[in-house]
Amino acid sequence: MTKEEILQAIQALPVDDRRWIKQGITLGGRRSISETDACYTEARRAWMRLYDELKHEHYYWTGKDSAHLKQLLAKIRAKMAEMPSPTPATDADAVANMELFCRKAAKADSWVADNLSVAIINSKFNELYTKIKNGKSATNNKPDSSYLQGIIADLNA
Repeated sequence: MTKEEILQAIQALPVDDRRWIKQGITLGGRRSISETDACYTEARRAWMRLYDELKHEHYYWTGKDSAHLKQLLAKIRAKMAEMPSPTPATDADAVANMELFCRKAAKADSWVADNLSVAIINSKFNELYTKIKNGKSATNNKPDSSYLQGIIADLNA
């Protein structure tokens, strides 16, 4: 699709959808996020609450965490854009989905839960998304004892 065709397609959209695009939402569903952005600020607060709840201690925030949170929000928004929805996703939706994703990621992977950080969840996003989508958790990823006993019996035979 050429640039002219894209512009024509945008002009054919209803006014509300064009306004949404002009506000900085790209066709891929991503929007640049700055540290002064209300979405970033609320996502950081949500992360701090989540970390306090899961780890029972305060998270020491660094500049690296800021960069990873921005990337994580962009990934969450990209996944949200892939979902069929009659209305564009809001910043509040992105923050709620980020918090939900982080909670489920900690349940899906025990290593992530033990080493919980924004950087780890961001860097393992695709792997964690697949685990969550397939309904796997840290408890059901481990082979049960009867399965292991069967393997031992086969090796001894």
